[in-house]
Amino acid sequence: MKLILHVGFHKTGTSAIQAFCIKHQDKLAQHGFLYPRAGASKPQFPSTPTSESGHRLLSDVLVSPTNLKSGEKLDSIITEAGGYREINTVIISSETFSAPRIKISSAVEKTLKTYFSEITVLAYLRRQDVWAETFYKEV
Repeated sequence: MKLILHVGFHKTGTSAIQAFCIKHQDKLAQHGFLYPRAGASKPQFPSTPTSESGHRLLSDVLVSPTNLKSGEKLDSIITEAGGYREINTVIISSETFSAPRIKISSAVEKTLKTYFSEITVLAYLRRQDVWAETFYKEV
């Protein structure tokens, strides 16, 4: 099974990608992609369904991949994938993964490779001036 790890930076369309994946989970599964419910956070603001709709609850997997809780979270994703016939790729996404306070463990690649045969890290970037203007407008 493959893993797409979307580390998404804030203000780069990450919430739109997450909202799409949540809305179309069943359709994605029919095409071999699992956007797991395991590790997904509930929207912080019910009126804004894209708010924190990513997998920020999986941040500790990147920080402490050999921790027992991290293993349990990864196991739950694999179990969820096993509930579908055609899943060959898992998509995990969170803006939190790109936060400076997240110190990714050097053991994360080795640990993830025990669960996934191929790992792709995906990040969207914006020109810094455009990003800063967008961030300023939101704040």
